[in-house]
Amino acid sequence: MEKKYIPNLNTFSALIDRLVIENIKLVNFENRIKDISDGRAEGDAGEYAERCEVQKEIIDLLKEEITALMGDVLKKGKYEPLPEKRTFEK
Repeated sequence: MEKKYIPNLNTFSALIDRLVIENIKLVNFENRIKDISDGRAEGDAGEYAERCEVQKEIIDLLKEEITALMGDVLKKGKYEPLPEKRTFEK
């Protein structure tokens, strides 16, 4: 059975979008740690360090998903996500 790629879930564009978002969150947390360490912000650097670790795990899993998708596409020689009709289209 051929795997179906669902818009906004497991398509290439959805995975890349999510990877970008998770990287932005990671940078935000890393910057917060630096700001706390430099005395420019208050907070618990340890809490943000834990958030960084979770973000890194999410990023690694997304990279694995993207790699698996690309491997599948290369093996099949095609990539056909399901078409998505927007509610505001006729």
